[in-house]
Amino acid sequence: MRDLPPTTRIVRGAREGDPLALGQMVERFTPWLLVQARYRLGGRLKHLCDPEDLVNDVWAVAFPRLRGLDARDGRYTPVLVRFLSTTLLHRLEDLIDKHLISRAEDARRASVENLPASATDALASAQMREHHERLWRALGSLSRRDRDLIVLRGLEGHAVNEIATLLGMMPNTVTVAYARACEKLRARLGPRLLEDFCD
Repeated sequence: MRDLPPTTRIVRGAREGDPLALGQMVERFTPWLLVQARYRLGGRLKHLCDPEDLVNDVWAVAFPRLRGLDARDGRYTPVLVRFLSTTLLHRLEDLIDKHLISRAEDARRASVENLPASATDALASAQMREHHERLWRALGSLSRRDRDLIVLRGLEGHAVNEIATLLGMMPNTVTVAYARACEKLRARLGPRLLEDFCD
């Protein structure tokens, strides 16, 4: 198992219930979930809830279901990324359907109780916020099309043909443009931060 990439080891350990791996998984993926939440809550929806509350709600839903995730091509990380992203979108749809204006205090309280201690201490929180802000600034430095491609393909895992239809592009153009957007983001962030999303 030592030959596996670090993220794969973390996700497998978290899936098996290892508290240290659970904390590392939260630290690794929370900044990306915050970026997705801010992206999706931008503009007219930002009054619905705080992005951190939405992400905490995602973790509250995800923790009990980790063990049920099945590997795809021997890898759990892409399955986890898709699951977290889809869960975030479903939670956001729920907020919109219920026309919530206040923060989802109950979901935040429940999710904080389920977080491993290593993910809730002040240092880990500060590091996640710093990581999130760095990701958000880097994403914001890209063009609108590149941001859309990173979120739709890298974070939410939409199929190339679906993205092509959504953005009015040819599928081959989507593939090339996504690779270029990943390269631009990689130049701003380094390869380690993108290994789970731009492969």
